[in-house]
Amino acid sequence: MVLLAPTIHGLQKLLNICNKFCNDFDIVINCNKTVCMCFSYKKLKEPFNILLNNRTTKLKVVIEFKYLAFLLTTNLSDALDIKKAIRFIFANANNIISKFSSCDLFVKKLIFNAYCSNVYGPILWLNYLKKDLIAFDKAYNIGFKKFLKLSRFTPTKPLCEDLNMLPCNYLFAYHKLCFFKYMLNSKNLCIKAILNNSFNKNDAFMRSIRELSFSFKVHNLFLLDTNVEYIRLAFLNRFLNRHLIDEIT
Repeated sequence: MVLLAPTIHGLQKLLNICNKFCNDFDIVINCNKTVCMCFSYKKLKEPFNILLNNRTTKLKVVIEFKYLAFLLTTNLSDALDIKKAIRFIFANANNIISKFSSCDLFVKKLIFNAYCSNVYGPILWLNYLKKDLIAFDKAYNIGFKKFLKLSRFTPTKPLCEDLNMLPCNYLFAYHKLCFFKYMLNSKNLCIKAILNNSFNKNDAFMRSIRELSFSFKVHNLFLLDTNVEYIRLAFLNRFLNRHLIDEIT
């Protein structure tokens, strides 16, 4: 469970309500796993205390916390999560190189997509430096080329064209658009409220979605078509400088 509040006093008030609920229904909160984090781009001048269990236990204040496999930090930077994703790619690439290096090209493509292309988190990255994303792109390309027993200096774009695959930046842009597509089709009231608020306030996530959809020239296709596979093929054809296909074959 996550509690969000704009002020320390508001958060303490929410915890007091949780305490009352737990006491009424005989529920015990694990204080060792419960932490508090303040999201701010500036360091707090004064420490703060949040009390739990009828104001008898002080919650631990942390600067980073992993929630649902996504690394959250106090300054909302995604740099640490990108580094975690880079380690994930290198670890999985080394794993498949040691086990499947003798497979043919078709099988290697399937294995690499299964082990290294399903990185959890890139669809949510918003606050990062350009060098962090370049490092992630390099790690992905190095792992792929090493698995195919190619030199790390082999040009990436011609290689992806020959193999009929999406490069790293196209691949995760596609995942980001598909994630937003699923959100648009969701019937969850909370998700709808967040999306409506995002559309009205023109926040960073919505700006990134618009930039992606227009830069890859799939905006109308993305908004009108419900077939995700068609969108993937549109990305692939855009990368290969072809015209968008009329139907899926």
